[in-house]
Amino acid sequence: MAIKVAQLDKKDIERLSCVSFIDINIIRRKLEGESVIFVAFDESEACGIIALEPVGVSHRLSYLFVDDKKRRRGIGRSLFDAVGIYDPKVYLEEGESLLPDIDAFLDACGYVLLHKKELYIFDRNEDTVAYCADFMRMHGDALMGMMRRHGFAASAMGMARPGLIETLEEKIGEGFDEEMNPFNIKNLDDDWSYIVHKDDEPAAFVACSSSKGELTVEMLAADRDHRGGGPAMMALVTLFGNILENDDIKRVATAVTGEDSDVVRLLDDKFYELITEKKIIKVFTLAE
Repeated sequence: MAIKVAQLDKKDIERLSCVSFIDINIIRRKLEGESVIFVAFDESEACGIIALEPVGVSHRLSYLFVDDKKRRRGIGRSLFDAVGIYDPKVYLEEGESLLPDIDAFLDACGYVLLHKKELYIFDRNEDTVAYCADFMRMHGDALMGMMRRHGFAASAMGMARPGLIETLEEKIGEGFDEEMNPFNIKNLDDDWSYIVHKDDEPAAFVACSSSKGELTVEMLAADRDHRGGGPAMMALVTLFGNILENDDIKRVATAVTGEDSDVVRLLDDKFYELITEKKIIKVFTLAE
């Protein structure tokens, strides 16, 4: 059996309407929501399907079916081979089971568990807006004033000077101990990502992505010389201050972790009561 895998295009969706194991209405909605879908074919007959839902700069495995009559013939592995070419890093929500033992299946396909992280979600409503406004009034304004007096400034990455961005890129993995470089990740929103700097030297940054009124904080970090200080908090306060002024942002998700204990404590202590939803996500990547 020679399995071929192809990415599904909207114009080809009707050819799947008679496939018994595929819910065509779900597939149609996923395509409208910009999911990436791969279909496995045995000759001209569909025998498996997988969907990747874009969430921020990542992709969530959201749909996986293989024809019951053709299981254990390498169809699932062929689908994940196509997924790995498209994006070597994917995630699952903990407790979600696309297969009876999805973790073991991913391991067999060459994926390793990179890490687990908690995703905190804040819905925009009157209470959260009022809380953030009070926080800015009581803490944010004083922090921003103090940081500016010490020569720090916050700039949107889309408006930052090229030399400043280049310097930050060079420091990733050196002064900043982070696992990924946000400037090489597609879908990063430069208008909602901020860099805090002093004397043309980057001190901290917050990297975000956005989609349809939802904002995801992908990374928050300070360099080694500024941990335990205010630059990372300045980046976060700048972000939340601008969220308050933009009604188009209806939801904010953050999975911020890191070595800067002040930043983690700020999120835990100051924004905990705003959390409307919490998810545990498992991030997998192809082994080298």
